[in-house]
Amino acid sequence: MCQLFNIEQLADSFALHPKKAELYIKQIKEDLDLVPKQQDNQFSLSTKAQQYFEEVKNYNQEHQYLLNYTLCKKINNLPSQKDKNLILQLTKRTKLKQQKEQQKFEQLPKLIKLEKELFAEKVLNWLENKVVFSDLNKIIVDRFTNENDGSEKKPDLRITVYENNHPQDINLIIKEKLNYLKQIDYEEIESKLDSQVTSLTELKEELTAVNDEKLIKRIFKTLVGYKDYYKLTTNPEMIIIDFSQIKLPSELKVSEEEDCLLLQFDNNCQITICNQGNQQLVTKLKKEPQAMELFSL
Repeated sequence: MCQLFNIEQLADSFALHPKKAELYIKQIKEDLDLVPKQQDNQFSLSTKAQQYFEEVKNYNQEHQYLLNYTLCKKINNLPSQKDKNLILQLTKRTKLKQQKEQQKFEQLPKLIKLEKELFAEKVLNWLENKVVFSDLNKIIVDRFTNENDGSEKKPDLRITVYENNHPQDINLIIKEKLNYLKQIDYEEIESKLDSQVTSLTELKEELTAVNDEKLIKRIFKTLVGYKDYYKLTTNPEMIIIDFSQIKLPSELKVSEEEDCLLLQFDNNCQITICNQGNQQLVTKLKKEPQAMELFSL
């Protein structure tokens, strides 16, 4: 008699977040060779399926850039799926990245590959709700090289869509996990304040004294990251955060919250700044403005 697992038992057995376990089951449950029996939200796993889960359990390598690879690959197939007259171009650096990462993608555990392909499919469906592909005559895809420091000075991926001759940029920052909004250092803030700060106490004093509307806008942009973008995270579930329509603030209030600073802007956005060590700071979103839409897919 085969053993039946519920989602929580699967998560415990293979050291997964329950939402990940649920996602992986959804990916394979229609294949009777992998999931031969389903009953009352419980599942039996074939030996092969158990091997797939063991592969994920034992796999601890970072592979965030392969989300970009998978999405580019999916977009690159659009002309054959949608409209053969659609011109699709990958920039030179994007082509080189895709070629370099193809083998690494193929070496991923089966369930992680399926997860990334599902991610790309969901993003594409979301994009189709933003732009009408049948009205487009050209798409250009560009993958940027971001230093692995969380600074997000550029998007990970820029998709430029052309309706007739009118371009529109869709900038994406893609993360496996959304532990923080952005990493910054004191120097980056100093450049905006035109004053030296080396601690949160000094930073609080400087920010409290700011009453210039233009400077408040620049500070907000520095803390939030690259302007006009969407941030995508996949772990434990896929969420898209829309940073493209946020109204810039004109007022700022600063207070202390535990070991961090709490910045309250008059665009209804609240951001905390916390020390991370080595003169590094992290910003986190405590409250998002109404214009910042969150999509759970």
